Amino acid sequence: MDEMNTVNNGMPQYGDVTGSTEAACSDSSDKTGVSDAAFSSMMKEIVSTGAYPSCMGDSEEKMDVSVDAPLAADKGEAIAEVASEIASEVASEVASEVASVDMFSLDNTGASPTLGAESALPDNAVQEAASSAATHAPPSLAYDPLAPSDEDNSQDPPVGNKSAEQKEPVRAGAEEVAEKVAGVGDDAMENVIEVTGTKQGPPVSEVVLTPEEMLTARKLRMTERQQRLKEKKGLTELDKFWKSVLDSNADFTGWTYLLQYVEQQNILEDVRDAFDSFLERYPYCFGYWKKYADIEKRFRNPDKAEEIYERGVREIHMSIDLWMHFINFFKEVHINEDNFVERLRDLYARAVEIAGAEYKSDRLWESYIAWEREQNNPHNITLIYDRMLATVTQHLIGNFKKFEDHVKVFHPRDILEIDEFLTLRAQIIKTKNISAEHDDTSAPLGEVDQEAPPGLEAEEPPGTGVTNAASELVDEEEIQQLKKIIVDARKVMFEKTKEEALKRKPFEDQIKRPYFHVKPLERNQLQVWTDYLDFEIKNGSHERVLVLFERCVIACALYEEFWIKVRCFVFPQVMARAEQFCNALR
Repeated sequence: MDEMNTVNNGMPQYGDVTGSTEAACSDSSDKTGVSDAAFSSMMKEIVSTGAYPSCMGDSEEKMDVSVDAPLAADKGEAIAEVASEIASEVASEVASEVASVDMFSLDNTGASPTLGAESALPDNAVQEAASSAATHAPPSLAYDPLAPSDEDNSQDPPVGNKSAEQKEPVRAGAEEVAEKVAGVGDDAMENVIEVTGTKQGPPVSEVVLTPEEMLTARKLRMTERQQRLKEKKGLTELDKFWKSVLDSNADFTGWTYLLQYVEQQNILEDVRDAFDSFLERYPYCFGYWKKYADIEKRFRNPDKAEEIYERGVREIHMSIDLWMHFINFFKEVHINEDNFVERLRDLYARAVEIAGAEYKSDRLWESYIAWEREQNNPHNITLIYDRMLATVTQHLIGNFKKFEDHVKVFHPRDILEIDEFLTLRAQIIKTKNISAEHDDTSAPLGEVDQEAPPGLEAEEPPGTGVTNAASELVDEEEIQQLKKIIVDARKVMFEKTKEEALKRKPFEDQIKRPYFHVKPLERNQLQVWTDYLDFEIKNGSHERVLVLFERCVIACALYEEFWIKVRCFVFPQVMARAEQFCNALR
């Protein structure tokens, strides 16, 4: 095996690494003291010998990769290439060694050896050895070309075959090379792992660009694409899909074909270019905001996906569907974070504050309540119901029934603010007009009062969940009275909201397409929106009018008369408020 210690095509082999490595160590051209060429040579020594170069200090010491972390990231790819290159060289040498002794070829059925015209290993053996070494495992050959068959023992070998004694040194040499290849996966790769920090190759780090830089890069790519389309040279399939939408930005179907194509190709840069351009023109398509975020999530970019959701709810903030997708995404991504509960509660609160006035927002409210129930927070649930019952929604009546069930389950002090609880209880005591002088509940003569003295009340039986009335200083009758007052107080608000909801129900029932679409609306649908807006402007509050306008311009985005109507309503309101502000400053 002395041949393996020679230099082949200028590449240092396994037996000749010391001199080259020392020379490499003396060549330092960057701030880490190791040039690209030096780094490659040192990695060869690590992979081939399992030891560190002498210039790196004591061989027992671990390589300190914390000195310059980007070095490992930048050089990581070189490590993998070196390992694969060495494995390929070893496999080639195995082939050349065996080929030099008139190799036999066997068929897949294990037939007796015959003199082959080709004496080298099969074509796939080299690739298999290289691939196996690169993945830290020894090569797995389908058969042993040197193994004698049964027929070898029964007859003379064919002309030109070597004897068993001649084949034995070749077998030993091949085994030695195989052991070295296996060593790449066992010992030396451990050193490579220390450098790269991973067993699956170098980490791939994407360059993080600012939104302004990303926009500039997208404009540059678009300019280059338009130039190719103008010259009609070097056009790709993607360019052809882009051509249809560049020729006509209003071609919605052309946009959908483009988006489908980039999704199938699964190239993130192309996906971002297409979706960003589409959503700039059609921001009310909430389904495509979700698709875009899902793609970023699939590429393991949760921060980017969350940024897309944030952009989406800013553009179409009355979309309950988009808010629900955003919330579900947030739960999945951030559930293991320390401040998850507080952040999710803030997101829910923001969602109902912005979109809770939408007529069909009930499932957003219900999701908020269900989550607070999971947190075992009945007090917060009551606060949510207080806001919900004051909002005109589609299932208002059902929501009030759910609130009544909520009050029945919990003790009044658990669902109310402490000030409200004490105020209501004081009202009950005052109404009952109970005093010690008029208390006629003392035990009859001759009987012993079984009630324990104050402060020594019997403890609650373990596991029963029953509260002792005396220990709580509130009897069952008082609790029921408190619950009735709580429900009655909210019922007043509910009845008022229900009256407003019934006035708007005829309009809401006639709206068939509350979402955006490029297909034209029927004339009667346009009339419904016009009548509904006129009614709300005349009878509703300023906030309710704005909410209805927000909903209207999503469904009727392609009809300019509604945008004019918005301006005619908002502009005088803005001017009036500006005048009030100026008068206050005088």
